[in-house]
Amino acid sequence: MSDAINKFMEQQREKDRLLNEAVGGKSYLGTLDTDSAITKAMRDLVEGPSIARMMGGDSLFALQNTATGIMDSGVLDQARRIAMELDRNLVRGQLGEFGIDAGLVERGTRDFYRQFRHPAHDDTIALASRVAATSLMDVSRVRDALTGVSSNWARISDEFGSATSVARLHEYGLAVARTDPFSEQVSKLLRGGLGDWRRFDIPDVASILDIQSRRSIYREIGMEPGLADFTPDAFDEITASAGLEREPGAESSDEEDRAASAFRTIRRLEQQVRDFIERRLRSVFGDNWEKSQIPGRMRENWIAKRDDEVRRQRPPRPRLIDYADFSDYWMIFERKDNWEQAFSGVFVRKTDVQESLLRIAPVRIVTSHAAIVTQDDEVLLGIEARRILNAIQRSA
Repeated sequence: MSDAINKFMEQQREKDRLLNEAVGGKSYLGTLDTDSAITKAMRDLVEGPSIARMMGGDSLFALQNTATGIMDSGVLDQARRIAMELDRNLVRGQLGEFGIDAGLVERGTRDFYRQFRHPAHDDTIALASRVAATSLMDVSRVRDALTGVSSNWARISDEFGSATSVARLHEYGLAVARTDPFSEQVSKLLRGGLGDWRRFDIPDVASILDIQSRRSIYREIGMEPGLADFTPDAFDEITASAGLEREPGAESSDEEDRAASAFRTIRRLEQQVRDFIERRLRSVFGDNWEKSQIPGRMRENWIAKRDDEVRRQRPPRPRLIDYADFSDYWMIFERKDNWEQAFSGVFVRKTDVQESLLRIAPVRIVTSHAAIVTQDDEVLLGIEARRILNAIQRSA
């Protein structure tokens, strides 16, 4: 297996090089110790406990040997889902090199797709009428949302649930595009589907990077599983029409492209948040805002990062705030004088912007470690990035 892993690592390095050229700045996989982290990740993918938890077995090899038992054991959806993740994350030609039965993965993916259909027109109209009875959208908008999807989108065992999820995504897209995306009404609406993150403590990185652990975290916090329960093609159509924030490549079937798209979305979001912070603090507190309004230890960390780049003979970034970590934004927002004089008029309540950033935080960890970006991740990022960007743009 070591030869296959080494080959995969070389391919990842080449993808990283191409990605770095596309997005600029720090290498996408640059945070990883390639010789150890990627090797471990690939061994875990094939042999490790992460797969075991998803499959209900000892490893992916155990799945191959006991596929019939797993299909009868009540964890069929988990097996099909992880087969789809594997199919999206690995080139099919590589599967055999890792000792994975490509036929098993293909059958699992095919079976997953078979759980969905495209309802006939009359069935869709009937579903729209039922969904509209509990939706914030009127029946015509619900009907347009459902009929606008050309891929198989309705889970055969719960077509009403699938239709409701399509409507919910459109409701959230409309809500965060409003003139007041941080109103109390919008915050309550999002908590109903994305969960209540106001008291969420970010767990250790390993728990976030593990797909099943991350999915469990989302469920425990109250995120509706149906929001991401679509085939990739249908999911891409639905989230695009709902107006969720997306970058080119988000609709790709290649996992690396989708991860790169999420990475670019977060990078653009952070750039605009930094611009926003600088603009608001400078306008209120003057040109000396970095010294007067940024916590001392935080500013020292920024300076240390800049000095380290200079020592490494790398060109320093244009501004000191460009060295900010994702967690720094909230600390800047919540400072009493900053909040009262610069940010409260944009975000209304501290807890709401904190919650918005917390929903994005796990996805940022995933992208910074070159891990698999799931459709759950894309829902959270797409909604909250659009929300924050809308608020920032309207404040300009």
